[in-house]
Amino acid sequence: MADSRRKVIRIGNWARFQHYSDRNPPWIKLHREILTSRTWVNTSDASRVLAITCMVLASETENRVPLDLGYIRRRAFLNQEPDFSELITVQFLEIVDESASDSDLLASCHQRARSETETEIEAEKRQRQRKHNADAPHKRFISPTLQEVTEYCRERNNKVDPQRWHDYYTANGWKTGRNPMKDWKAAVRTWEGNGVNNGNKAEQRKQSNIEAANQAANIIQRRMANSAGAGPGGSISRESNC
Repeated sequence: MADSRRKVIRIGNWARFQHYSDRNPPWIKLHREILTSRTWVNTSDASRVLAITCMVLASETENRVPLDLGYIRRRAFLNQEPDFSELITVQFLEIVDESASDSDLLASCHQRARSETETEIEAEKRQRQRKHNADAPHKRFISPTLQEVTEYCRERNNKVDPQRWHDYYTANGWKTGRNPMKDWKAAVRTWEGNGVNNGNKAEQRKQSNIEAANQAANIIQRRMANSAGAGPGGSISRESNC
């Protein structure tokens, strides 16, 4: 027991297959070269599980895993104490003596595991906060009443007709262009800035075009009526009432 307290497990070729920019990573690398090697294929299932567990522990202890059989058994979810003989035979790992005590290394291992967990929790919190901010509903637009529009126009002393403004945006579903309205007061100020009275410029042009078309139609109808009622020589024939 005294000797085992000074022994640690080291994975062979650790620097080649498990190189990290940061220590104690949240994952390990299972390279294809490892999983397809003759050593891995010929190793028993129990030894493969033990090998992966040792790699996880090595990533937490900078490849200095304390030889604590009970702790390793629990981490590997084994029903009995781990047997490293096969992994040592194929030179997957080695057991060496070090001056550092087993308890110190275990404390370092547990501290690193806690730091990793805390880092992951903080990262999850930040991710949830970002998702919450992205999913947070925008301030819902509430269409104003005619009274509110009237009071706002009176407050600004403009020439916008509140009734026509309110009817216009009620009819188009409260949209400015193709987009839903966000600020109805800004829409009032837009009409005000355009010098609109009793409607916006587009509505005024539309109404003006309709009136011009009606006037032209009336002129044509009068001319057609005059042409139909004119007799020979250009005089208009009239029926006698006698």
